[in-house]
Amino acid sequence: MTTQLPEFDELVKLAQQNPEKLEQIRQELIQSTIEDAPSGLKDRLMGLQFTIDMEIRRSKNPLDSCLKLSSMMHDSFARLRTALGKEGPDFEPNVEATADVICFESAKPKQA
Repeated sequence: MTTQLPEFDELVKLAQQNPEKLEQIRQELIQSTIEDAPSGLKDRLMGLQFTIDMEIRRSKNPLDSCLKLSSMMHDSFARLRTALGKEGPDFEPNVEATADVICFESAKPKQA
């Protein structure tokens, strides 16, 4: 049985009035995601979730938790970029920037 993510307003209401229920939904969604993952990734995902849960428990408050998890994600992204050889001062994304430039005439004040 897969838990469905409630609408945003319902999540806000749960966070304010019933955080235990919100945590239960979070845990069910995480478990469902791990169960649906390919078998070769399940152990890695369970280990990652354990690390995330420990950081949440060690955090002083929800903002501290958010900052720690954000830092973990940025560190992981930096390691990925390094592994892909896309790190360093000479790195330039393979993106061509294009834009249409629209010229506006400046409004000139009327003279009396």
